[in-house]
Amino acid sequence: EAVTNARTRRKFPTEELQTLYRKLTPGEAAHYESLVDQLRGQTESECVLALIRLRSFPIPLAEYAVTSSDILSMESERIRSTAVSLLIHNTPVLRRIALHDEDHTVRSAALD
Repeated sequence: EAVTNARTRRKFPTEELQTLYRKLTPGEAAHYESLVDQLRGQTESECVLALIRLRSFPIPLAEYAVTSSDILSMESERIRSTAVSLLIHNTPVLRRIALHDEDHTVRSAALD
């Protein structure tokens, strides 16, 4: 029940995201929250693993997890490259990364 209450209290910036989140089962919502938490201040391997696991969620929720965190400004090229793969529908962010990221691997990932 605590997960259900958290699911109804969590606020997203758009109705689409809110609806997608409400459609998750309690277990899926808890897993999503856990992955989002792993993106904050964890080791490089934990962040990359969380990003890979976020691929199992609807694309808009995965994109939101990336864009609402500071993951794209982390020093690790490996983390930023993996995060870019979740932004396939977010053209403005991909364009910015392709033009401005200091690492050629991350720029290439944004262009793929």
